Amino acid sequence: MLSAQPQDEEEQPQEENVVQNIYGLGSFEYSDSSSFERQRNKKPTTFLGKFATTVSDTWKQFSQGFTEVSQKKALKYPSLLCFGDSLTEYSQHISTSEGRGWGALLANHYSTKADVIIRGFAGYNTRWALYILPKVLHALDLSCLKLVVIFLGANDCTVPESPQHVGVEEYASNLFKMIKVVRNLQSKFTKAELLLITPPPLVEEAWREDCRQKNKPVFRKASRVEEYVNACKRVAAEAHVPCLDLWTSIQQQSQWQMFFTDGLHFAEKGNDYVFQQLKATISDNFPSLDAERMTPVFPHWTEIDPVHFTSALEKCFSTS
Repeated sequence: MLSAQPQDEEEQPQEENVVQNIYGLGSFEYSDSSSFERQRNKKPTTFLGKFATTVSDTWKQFSQGFTEVSQKKALKYPSLLCFGDSLTEYSQHISTSEGRGWGALLANHYSTKADVIIRGFAGYNTRWALYILPKVLHALDLSCLKLVVIFLGANDCTVPESPQHVGVEEYASNLFKMIKVVRNLQSKFTKAELLLITPPPLVEEAWREDCRQKNKPVFRKASRVEEYVNACKRVAAEAHVPCLDLWTSIQQQSQWQMFFTDGLHFAEKGNDYVFQQLKATISDNFPSLDAERMTPVFPHWTEIDPVHFTSALEKCFSTS
């Protein structure tokens, strides 16, 4: 009986050593490393295969360019920090009663030119704010920081029975210390300017009614605010820091009581007013930070050559 002759090794099927790609990229040699590599010099024949090859080649070119960009310094936007209590925290809000908060308006005003960073902490007084300020600052890229706006005092000036109360002399001292914290960083990390904002006036009747409806104690009196406003202005003058006096300027406006929702926090008119005043104060005291004079970080699309676009964009990166 004749025994079957074994097939030549070259004629044996090789399916166990080859994995076919369902997208038509050709065959891939099996690798124990659980990765597959397209066979060299083997071109795909299907439409999907050719398309995938084109995508792959384009991605390689992009990846090479991305690697080159990543070797440069990270892109840095100038930044403005707004640091305060609920009047700052709520400035990010957009609602029917508040409209667009002054912080949201400011961020929109600096769009494409600088980052507006809002760090507001509802209920905080200067004692607590002073403790966290260094931590807030060090969480930022200080080399980009151009302005620090400090807007505190609305909670310090509550009556002594309030857990938020801080005496006026300590309030002034805390503001001085905050200015010193920022200035101590100036020689090391940043050249940030400083701006103080006074507490706004309080509509006491509206605040009392809001407290009654919410069944909470009334710890605020309109007569207490002015003393803290004067302390804020005194600190600003002695430290040679510009000061936006909202307490005085708001009360000079017609029907200024409508600037507030509950007597303390800003309504739409109040937010619009604070934004306009803050924008003007920055422009008057720090012309280089006037958004209308600043250049966008990236060029306008009309300035970009659609073919040689990298030449326009590369100018935005500085080499390491």
